[in-house]
Amino acid sequence: MRRTVGSLVSGQNPATAGPKDLVFDAVKSMAQKNIGALPVVEGGRLAGIFTERDVLKRVVATGLDPRTTRVEQVMTPAPETSGADEGIIDCMEKMRRLNCRHMPVLKAGALVGVVSLRDLLMLLLQMKQDEIQYLNELFDYLPVEPGPGG
Repeated sequence: MRRTVGSLVSGQNPATAGPKDLVFDAVKSMAQKNIGALPVVEGGRLAGIFTERDVLKRVVATGLDPRTTRVEQVMTPAPETSGADEGIIDCMEKMRRLNCRHMPVLKAGALVGVVSLRDLLMLLLQMKQDEIQYLNELFDYLPVEPGPGG
């Protein structure tokens, strides 16, 4: 069965930031929700993504004040996205190619969630564990035919 990114984010109500929000408030929200990225939404459309990496590289490393810097100044604009119908392996490959750890997921142009590389890896691990369990059960079920002389 082909698993899609949409099935992984189903029911997710993603936290978002606005472009005019202060970096301090966005980072505080990320810390409270224990998430590493916020999609930046303006007028109902995805304008960018604000990630932990953006905080480090574009705020801290450059000496900007998070209490006066707006998210739009340091976000990653027009990020690559995943379609809800995209397969998880395809999404992982895209994230590897782009060297990103968080990707907004869209369905019919609307933001439906954010998938992290960790989410994808945990799902793959679970799928492999399920496959191993199935094969072990199948092996235990199969009758053993006696060998020669037995």
